[in-house]
Amino acid sequence: MRGPIAVSNQRGPSGRAAATSSAHSGQLPHSTMHQTPPSPAQALIAEGSNLHYALRRAPPSARPALTWLHALCRTIWNVTREVSDPGVAAAKLAWWAGELSKTVQGEATHPLTRALAAELGGAPDVSALQAFVQGCELDLRQSRLLDEAALLQHARLVGGAPWSAAAALLGLDEAQAQSLHAAGTALRLADIVSRLGLDLREGRVYIPIDELQRFGVKAGELQAGPALQAESRFHELMAHEVRRARERIEAASGPLRERGIDPRLSRPARALCALALATLQEVEDEHYALLDRRLMLTPLRKVWIAWRAG
Repeated sequence: MRGPIAVSNQRGPSGRAAATSSAHSGQLPHSTMHQTPPSPAQALIAEGSNLHYALRRAPPSARPALTWLHALCRTIWNVTREVSDPGVAAAKLAWWAGELSKTVQGEATHPLTRALAAELGGAPDVSALQAFVQGCELDLRQSRLLDEAALLQHARLVGGAPWSAAAALLGLDEAQAQSLHAAGTALRLADIVSRLGLDLREGRVYIPIDELQRFGVKAGELQAGPALQAESRFHELMAHEVRRARERIEAASGPLRERGIDPRLSRPARALCALALATLQEVEDEHYALLDRRLMLTPLRKVWIAWRAG
């Protein structure tokens, strides 16, 4: 189902793009009609985001734990985005690493880690979350990635590790955990594409240096603004980035549809993969116009895609 997209090119008070949306007709699935008041964890997950709609595809029994987990990851990740002093940010991430260790020992002090432990009835396995914190620390220290190997390491730690954590928290077996980790890694690659302009304005260039060189594009040109968008070398570069993300999402999506995989995580993961693929298609259709805007699916289209995929 194709529909309009929301093009975000407005800058809000924080410097981030403010979303706009367009009308879209259709009937919402019945399960989306009735909303419960948001919990503190839900308030940390942006309403209207892909994750917001994907979590609604999780079975009710698993939704609270997944919501707390992703809210925790969002809070930790925000340290790299909202704390301007690198030293302070590093100290905050070190505190989170210590807090996760305390959580294993049943001594959590932060409301999110305490709530997550309570939701799961004990001291959860947080090794994957520790890997996620490591990914955040690496992101804080380096704003450039040398090659595809470095990019994939970043994507595994920042994108894959939270899904490995979810699998561990819900007691899934190793094969299912690996499938979810692959999906999370691929989703991070797609997010890097769709967030290109936003990340550039924050001083981050996630496209590997060797790939920029291969296509004859300089990081400074990307950061200078939209003039580069009309050039074929930029189109070729972004076609490469989109193709890699799409291929990895499609490869990761197959195991998520197999019989026997736990629906508590496969449903939201399938929804996120479908939403990412639809966004990548829009990026192509709009000729990679990402340097001065962010292309987003409209909320109603997100609901439809997530519902069908999950």
